[in-house]
Amino acid sequence: MAKTTLNDGVSALNFRTYLNNMFTELYTYGFMKATIARSAGTPSTGDPASFDTVIHTITGYTNAPKVILIPKCDWHVYISSVSNTTIVVGVGSFGSGIVLDYDLIVISTDI
Repeated sequence: MAKTTLNDGVSALNFRTYLNNMFTELYTYGFMKATIARSAGTPSTGDPASFDTVIHTITGYTNAPKVILIPKCDWHVYISSVSNTTIVVGVGSFGSGIVLDYDLIVISTDI
């Protein structure tokens, strides 16, 4: 957020405008709405190597949220796509664990 100095003597109208502009910029970053964990997630086949993608269905979003992936295993995982109804996590072909383990932090951009 850009810093705006609020000096003594500034008019009430300008003061309010400066504050509104700063808060508007802050709100465009979004707010954390949910976390999605695949912490106990042994894949149904028992082998993460059989996955190309994992699809998470989400609800309650008008716009596509921002998503941060936190890997907690040695498999290569990445965010493939995000919409207002699904998050698709891609799974690479390298890793040695028997559990595909990660968290997603979902940040709503709906205001």
